[in-house]
Formats: sequence, C-alpha cells, structure tokens
Amino acid sequence: MTNTTKGERMVNGMKDMDIAAIPLDINDYATRYNLRLHLDPEEPDRSCRAAFYRDLDLMAFDVLAVKHLAAIKEERKKRKLQHQ
Repeated sequence: MTNTTKGERMVNGMKDMDIAAIPLDINDYATRYNLRLHLDPEEPDRSCRAAFYRDLDLMAFDVLAVKHLAAIKEERKKRKLQHQ
C-alpha cells in the first residue's frame, strides 16, 4: 500500500520489476475486510472476564482452554456474522 508520497515514489520506481499493482480504495477495503478499521470495538463481557481469571488460578491449563477458548471462538464467530 502506498499512503505516502515516499511510498508512491518507491512503487513507481519498481514498475520495471513486473509487479502487479492495482488501485484500491482503503475505505472500500476496510468496510469489506477489516471491521476494526471502521467499527468501534465492543465492550468485553466483564463477568466472563472475571470467571476466566478465577478459573485461571484454579484449573489446569488444558481444562481452562477447553472451557474458555472454545467459548471465545464461538463469540468471535457470532460477532463476525453480525457484521457481514
């Protein structure tokens, strides 16, 4: 990506290297592929966070991972689907 004059000069200097370059609107790209560039982050669930740290002290890591990481993965899927 070239977002500066210096970057644009560098890309223009590489034209003889047979590098494919396409024009890209960063706003269009962001709205399609990088939600965090244009959406405010969601507030984390404080009760889940407290439970995670409580369990971190009490459980073996493999048990903790099964319990919490699976839940985190599912929550991320839900959020991603909401924004598509």
